[in-house]
Amino acid sequence: MVHFTRPSRRAFLAATASVAATVGVSGTTTASTSTYDTVVDLTTKGADPTGSASITPYLRRYAGDDTLIRLPQGRYRMAEQFRLTGFRNFAVEGTNATIVPDDYWGFTGIACFKLGTASDPGRDLRISGLDFDFTAPQTGVRAIQAQVSDGLHVSDVDVVGQHDSGTWGPALFDVTDPAGYGAVDGFRAMDGAARSSDAPGDIPLGPTGCLVTRAHRGTIDLVHVNLNGFPDNGLYAGNARGTVNVVGGYYSNSTISNVRIGGTDSTIRWAQVVVDDPVSDLNQRGIRLDAGSGLQVRDSVVDLQTPNGAAIDVLDGVDDALLDNVDVTLGAAPSPALVVHPDAHRVVVKYTDIEANGSGYAVDVRGNSSSGLFDMYGCKLRGDATGEGGYAAIHCERDGAAFRWVYVDQPGGHHRRALDLRGDDCVVYKGRYTAHEYPIVNYGSGSRIVDSYASVYEDTVSLLTYDSDLEVARTTLENGYLNEGTGSLTAYGNTII
Repeated sequence: MVHFTRPSRRAFLAATASVAATVGVSGTTTASTSTYDTVVDLTTKGADPTGSASITPYLRRYAGDDTLIRLPQGRYRMAEQFRLTGFRNFAVEGTNATIVPDDYWGFTGIACFKLGTASDPGRDLRISGLDFDFTAPQTGVRAIQAQVSDGLHVSDVDVVGQHDSGTWGPALFDVTDPAGYGAVDGFRAMDGAARSSDAPGDIPLGPTGCLVTRAHRGTIDLVHVNLNGFPDNGLYAGNARGTVNVVGGYYSNSTISNVRIGGTDSTIRWAQVVVDDPVSDLNQRGIRLDAGSGLQVRDSVVDLQTPNGAAIDVLDGVDDALLDNVDVTLGAAPSPALVVHPDAHRVVVKYTDIEANGSGYAVDVRGNSSSGLFDMYGCKLRGDATGEGGYAAIHCERDGAAFRWVYVDQPGGHHRRALDLRGDDCVVYKGRYTAHEYPIVNYGSGSRIVDSYASVYEDTVSLLTYDSDLEVARTTLENGYLNEGTGSLTAYGNTII
């Protein structure tokens, strides 16, 4: 028998504290001066550390290849964007250094630091130890926009204060060379952003917390990134054409999606995604897999205390995806834990624990004639969700779906069912299904239920089948089964209790 243990949030957070070491990504580091031909303490060149005069002219004057710019403790005003392209081996290192951009009306440009572009990227960039102060009203620009071919390293960066200017969000990171690598370790923007309708700027809807764009073709690790309350996505990497690895981090209360990835072999591991501050008119998905192949969500927590959208949404553009050891909790609102769209090809869900407390499908597997495999293995689904509106815990329209060692317990009323099979040629093996009414309902043809157990909280049969051909073998059925259609039901070796 498979035993399931639901990890506590405290244990989860303790485990993620060592994530960086586990994946081999270092934390905040001080750049070695031997790596650079030129090392400049910008305050010794006249830059003002009191926040009175903009430091952008000094950055322009002293930045260059093989150069390290140091900002000692202080507050550094920026009234306009600093832009550098085509560079090699450039760094900005702060020591208790705070960047203070002018407000919407006073700042010129879209970013404090715009380093490289998609068409003219830099190479070997290091930024560390900077805070960005957005606390003044109508303040918020892109703190860092970094597009490099290889060698991107950003660490220990905090954005403090709400981004309430209606301009682009605080971060954009791309590695443009398919063989290139980058790492962001410790980027935090927990004060979120205002919608553009409540700010002077006019970008659609409002800022995204962190962007990885279509220009990204290499590999980037986003380690311990914390984002909260952005009116667009929290982390958006759905159009990335390279690999995006989300490692640890805390993503909460953004709209559209809190974490959204695509690309090739992109992963989400040890992440915590939370919605506990819902908005009334916008969707707030937990995780959204947009497009690509080899996508994985592993060892993560999605906690929708006040759900306002799917916990995990697998879209049509996904060739194959794996969900492994994901812990999903849904509050009382009727939102799904997992939606698999009909043209998402191959989706495997393993050792995943779902607690669903609101009506609606907990797992909604959509299908058509060209849908690929759906395989649910070693999973547990529980909670007090009701069947109000006719929703079962698991709804599967996909042909050839497999449910192996799946355990469902749904005591909620209003005709709550455990498994609603509507695809053909499905397999239910070694599972246990308990529900308020008719734990297993079958509409498809050619499916098999083998070595399983079905029990019911009400005085109904455990298996209800309609106009379909179904085989049931060596299965325990409380109160038996009922064939309501003209299809054949082949049953042998079963136990009726």
